[in-house]
Amino acid sequence: MAAADDGFGVSIDAAESLEDLARVLEERPLDALGTRSVRRALRALERIGAEPSARVAFAASHTLDPLPDSLRVVAARAGIALRTRQAPYGQYYQAVAEAPAAGGAPSDDLLVLSLALRDIAPAAVFDFGALSPAAARSERARILEHVEEWAVLAVAHTPATLVICNFPRAVLPGLGIADQKAPVSQAEWLMELNLDLLRAFRSSERVCVCDLDRVMATYGAERALSERLYYLAKQPWQDGFCLVLAEELLRYVVAAKGWTRKCLVIDLDNTLWGGVTAEDGPAALLVGPGDPVGEAFHDFQHAVRELKRRGVLLAAASKNNPDDVDATFRERKDMPLALEDFSALRIGWDPKPLGVDWIAHGLDIGTDSLVFFDDNPAERLQMLRARPEVRVVDVPADVSGYRRSLQSQIWFERLRVTSEDASKARQYEQQAQRARAREGAADLRAYLQELDSQLVVRAVGDADVARVHQLFSKTNQFNLTTPRYSLGQVQAFASSVRHRLRVASARDRHGDLGSIGVYLLELQPDGVELAAFLLSCRALGRGIETALMNCLKEDARALAPDGQLAARFQPTRKNAPARGFLEEQGLRGGESAPDGSTHCSVRVSKLTAIEAPYIAVRFLRMESDT
Repeated sequence: MAAADDGFGVSIDAAESLEDLARVLEERPLDALGTRSVRRALRALERIGAEPSARVAFAASHTLDPLPDSLRVVAARAGIALRTRQAPYGQYYQAVAEAPAAGGAPSDDLLVLSLALRDIAPAAVFDFGALSPAAARSERARILEHVEEWAVLAVAHTPATLVICNFPRAVLPGLGIADQKAPVSQAEWLMELNLDLLRAFRSSERVCVCDLDRVMATYGAERALSERLYYLAKQPWQDGFCLVLAEELLRYVVAAKGWTRKCLVIDLDNTLWGGVTAEDGPAALLVGPGDPVGEAFHDFQHAVRELKRRGVLLAAASKNNPDDVDATFRERKDMPLALEDFSALRIGWDPKPLGVDWIAHGLDIGTDSLVFFDDNPAERLQMLRARPEVRVVDVPADVSGYRRSLQSQIWFERLRVTSEDASKARQYEQQAQRARAREGAADLRAYLQELDSQLVVRAVGDADVARVHQLFSKTNQFNLTTPRYSLGQVQAFASSVRHRLRVASARDRHGDLGSIGVYLLELQPDGVELAAFLLSCRALGRGIETALMNCLKEDARALAPDGQLAARFQPTRKNAPARGFLEEQGLRGGESAPDGSTHCSVRVSKLTAIEAPYIAVRFLRMESDT
């Protein structure tokens, strides 16, 4: 390992930016990163000084080193700068109980808890055979209660998303293989404990269970654990396993921060099926049972289709003849994927970077929302150089690794798949129908009238929290201030008497647009402040933004009828469509700050609604609003 580290470390030392470091680290698989490489990467991170884009805290019943540092390096490998901190050994309760003492320090985005059974329930590890069935059930209930109490305390004291590691199975039960015949099986007891954990937090928006048992079983418990390190330093894991666990935890960081990519752009020939469509013909393509290569492509298509169920849009970019591609999907009905599963197709002979530009434009998303999967190394290299913002999958040479390669991508992770996620492709189909209707309409007025748009504005409830968090995390174009609130902050705003957090849902004659807008008002001593106002780009251009602002004005009058409404526009690289919106809505007289932001303050009594003639609005007020 030292020899590999030496050759690798020189490149790490030469990295001058986070992007440089990410490229160097990605050149080697995770299991090739030795201790020395990790240390060099940490020194490089300190030298580069990249501003952290997320903060992760750790608490445990045991020593965590080197897991926090491993997470920083694994995140850097993905181009992410993290800041980590950890509570002192064993002080996981104190870590959350004393959280308010942190003062004005930035809050954590993620708080990870790891408890070792040998620390909190030694009888379940060393004397399990002596437990009666009733005592074993009681011990399981006690452990679950202990974890739940910690979670309740943590939710109350920090806005972070909580990630609780479950309990890995014993390398060998105390009774050996006879455990399966015992009145109380230790293996069964542990599985039930982990199921209890899963069920306890399934409905929670802010508490997740990391399947440490699965991660360790995949890696190999004998390789992962170190009894010697535990006895010396209460550190249960080998350094190599910490990197693997860190990669699993990075999935939660991506999901909690809303960095999930929206679209998979995939090649066709020798990527989605074996063979070349134009040369081999649909019937000869390898995809399906009866052939080892065909079965691998068949299973890979299942994995691609599963992403669509998560809410990931599917697009294809292929150097091919459109008619040949159409014939393949038409004739090969045995494939898991159909042509209708793709929200965008770019079939032709343009360079792939231009193809992804066309796809992104057609879907009205940025190229930084794309993941590119192509079997051809030359195409991948061209994409990396021409569109560095696109995530390019390092596709293995053997098709048998395609499925695992796709499933291991961190960029498609979500904390929860909502009903809107599951219907995402359908929403884009409806958006295409609207575009065609707009082209066929005599004028804009006729088109808007025929749309029959309906808007419902309501207080954010428990069922809305996940979607509202997504909107805060992902909406860029029509977003006045681009705040990136955590799940915990969204929940706090929803229940706060000092705030009015509203979500807007829309539908028209083409279908349901889902939850597409949010605004947040905060009560101030002299009135109210507009802390956030955003609208999904697919709802723009029909007056919904004006109708939503009318509801905001009504809220402001109810909150502070004699006060001021303060608002601002904070320009970013992407939110030009929102520029000038405040002035259009009657909030004029703003002053520009050195950072380019525009601030204005208007008496609430002078706010007037602006007609939105083609939008039918229902504003669902609550008694608690008054």
